[in-house]
Amino acid sequence: MQIKVLCAALALLGAASVASADDLADGIKAWETQDYARAHQLLGKLAQAGNSDAQVLVGEMYAFGEGVAEDPAQAEQWLNKAKAAGNKDAPKSLLVLQQRQSRKAEIEFYRTAYTGDELAYGKHGCAAPQFPEVAKDPEETKAVQAKMAEWSECFKRFGQGLAAALPAGKLIPATLVPLMNQAELKQARATMDKAYAKMIGEGEQTKQQVIAAHNAWVERTEAWAKLVTQKSQEDVAKNMRANEKAAERVRSAARTPTGGSGPTRR
Repeated sequence: MQIKVLCAALALLGAASVASADDLADGIKAWETQDYARAHQLLGKLAQAGNSDAQVLVGEMYAFGEGVAEDPAQAEQWLNKAKAAGNKDAPKSLLVLQQRQSRKAEIEFYRTAYTGDELAYGKHGCAAPQFPEVAKDPEETKAVQAKMAEWSECFKRFGQGLAAALPAGKLIPATLVPLMNQAELKQARATMDKAYAKMIGEGEQTKQQVIAAHNAWVERTEAWAKLVTQKSQEDVAKNMRANEKAAERVRSAARTPTGGSGPTRR
């Protein structure tokens, strides 16, 4: 509700009596503490008595549905009375009433239907890496890790977008907030908070899945590389043993006489 402190001060100065000034001050105080029933009771009497400031406030209560059922026709009636009496705040309140009515669909959207689709993970186009069974050479390893880094940056932007939207209600258009009553704002924030919690949960699940797939690929690749290294070492050892055997045969052949005449008898 667009009640101004200045409005209250002017009303007090221009009140017809001390009693009515006190009632107006008490009515405003009741509204500020959200005791809307008492506020309407006090301000309603003054409005009926012709106090234009009270008429503005009662009109706004009907416009926003605070303390009374929302009733745009009643709101307009009281505000027009205040305007006819020369109240300078009445035209502004009439404009707020018109704006609120013209944007009720937006208010209802944030109050009950907001899903935060504009912030969703899918809106960022983050392509989760496709991990091969193993990477068999440095170039393939480098390519897979580059894809993982690209996805990580994209996921980071998704998280930053959500963080920038908090606390819940921050993304409600600034021009719409003054047109909502306190209950509507509270409901909108709860709806938005629920939407954000869902996106955070889904994002965390996606992150864990990608990280798990990446870690599994790393383990497979490391295991494969270990086997390749082990086999290579075994092949080297086998070749070394074969070479040693061949060398030994050569040495044995060199030590063994290959022919010649026997000893001469005398």
